[in-house]
Amino acid sequence: MPTSKTLRLFLLLLFPILLIGLAVVWMTEKGTTVLYFAAHRTAWANYLFRHLTYLGDGVMVGVVCLVATLVRFRYTLMLVAVGIGQLLVSAFFKRIVFGNTPRPLRYFAEQLEPAWLIKGVDVHTNYAFPSGHTITAFGLALFIALMVDNRWVTVSCVLLAAAIGFSRVYLFQHFLEDVLTGAVIGTANTALIFYAFANWRSFWRSGTLSASVLGRRGLGVGY
Repeated sequence: MPTSKTLRLFLLLLFPILLIGLAVVWMTEKGTTVLYFAAHRTAWANYLFRHLTYLGDGVMVGVVCLVATLVRFRYTLMLVAVGIGQLLVSAFFKRIVFGNTPRPLRYFAEQLEPAWLIKGVDVHTNYAFPSGHTITAFGLALFIALMVDNRWVTVSCVLLAAAIGFSRVYLFQHFLEDVLTGAVIGTANTALIFYAFANWRSFWRSGTLSASVLGRRGLGVGY
């Protein structure tokens, strides 16, 4: 069973990101960060974040599920539950709690400048809060960190998830507050589901679920 050290490290790294982000949201007007990065873009950053943002797509849950079958079948089932949780929580907040909140493109429609948009990026207008891509990114990041249970993997996962979340602001898709909330939701969803399964003894000790498509040892990571 994974130790709580990985979760503590993940949260320790996430906390200053949230703290800085909340400070920026509190001290600036809504959309200030979106407009700042829209006015300070570079070709290499456009290319990087335009592609990096796809790692927050829901399809990535399926990709990691396939990888998890090489580690332990239990992780595959756990990740399916995490993915369903992410979908339900995201839909609940977007469609029911906060409704059709505007994204930057709609919010700034009357003062929109063509230079704010990046060629090849399909910018959406509705259901901004919270960021679904960020929910997926941080949810998967924590799951991978807990599955591998390695300090440097955990650090890398947090940094990658943060970069994916930032890409949503940079690409004019979300406000900073959408991303920060998505990070919290994705992390909390995975933590609750992962540890619920981890404390289910018959599930965790199942010989069948402890195997993988590669046999008993799998890739040599995980428990």
